[in-house]
Amino acid sequence: MKNHVRVLTILALYSASFARAQQTVTAPQGPIRIELSQKADAPPSWEKWITLAEKIAWPVVAILCLILLRKPIIRFLDMVGQRATKISIGSLGIELPTMNPAQLGEDVLTFRTEDATMILSSSAKRSLFTMFEQPGKFEFVAINLGRGQSWLSSRLFIFAIMLQRLKSLRCIVFLCAGPDTETQFLGASTPQKVRWGLAMFQPWLENAYVEACQSPVVGPLAIQNENGALDPNQAEQIVKGFLNVLIKPPVPPAVRNEWEWVALAPNQQPEHATWLSKEYLQALDHIFWKDVIVASNNKDEVRALLKCSAPLVARVKRNREFISLIDRVSFLDEAMNKISDKLEAKE
Repeated sequence: MKNHVRVLTILALYSASFARAQQTVTAPQGPIRIELSQKADAPPSWEKWITLAEKIAWPVVAILCLILLRKPIIRFLDMVGQRATKISIGSLGIELPTMNPAQLGEDVLTFRTEDATMILSSSAKRSLFTMFEQPGKFEFVAINLGRGQSWLSSRLFIFAIMLQRLKSLRCIVFLCAGPDTETQFLGASTPQKVRWGLAMFQPWLENAYVEACQSPVVGPLAIQNENGALDPNQAEQIVKGFLNVLIKPPVPPAVRNEWEWVALAPNQQPEHATWLSKEYLQALDHIFWKDVIVASNNKDEVRALLKCSAPLVARVKRNREFISLIDRVSFLDEAMNKISDKLEAKE
């Protein structure tokens, strides 16, 4: 019996081994792949430098072009910005409300530094006085202080008063010489603020004006409109009387500060005034509007204009060279009107 069990066990083991062998034979066998690899040699050092140079060549060229062509590019962008006359907000096309500058000839501007005795001469019919007789209004006038010896305080004082009264002058824009421009924007103000700002630091100017207005030569003032316009002949006499008081004060000051007196010609009476410079106007900083927008693309100009608070805003180049003066209040009014029209059209 034991022999039979032993035989059956051997047969079972044999059958299992035979079946496993058949599976191994019938299963497909994939080809055996043998790969031989060899460690690559490192590229030469000069090839690394060439690869690096290829990667940085274009950025370096671009930077060099920007450096070499910086000024022509800036001039081009300024020219494009200066020619732009229309700003768009969404679908609204709004014209820039650019104010018109007063065109003052050089003969008129000689008044700023001309010897007072020449202006007081009875035979002198100055262009400034001729301008008083001409019709029309001035929106703004640009006063270029140059490098500090282009305008006397006395001339700016009476200039501001007379142009406001006779020409309804709204604004005075102050410019000066800058590092790379002769018309760098300093600030803007009304003629009234310029008058009273100067009078705060140089009270003799207002005193001289009041005395000139009360001169018998002037006579009773004949006011012609709401801006205080005078008869041109009366205006001329007031200007001459004002300058006469400044060179021949009725009551000479007890203590004379030499820096408050300017002699414009040899052997001539000095005038009670000072030269106006950029530094001197810093004392009057509180009277100025200094908001600016840089001439660029429409969107940036709109954003800058909306952030401003002054009623009048200067449009300048990147170096603050003055381009034009924008009436911000008119701009906002036009924008609101067009938005209102759009909303009404949708209803």
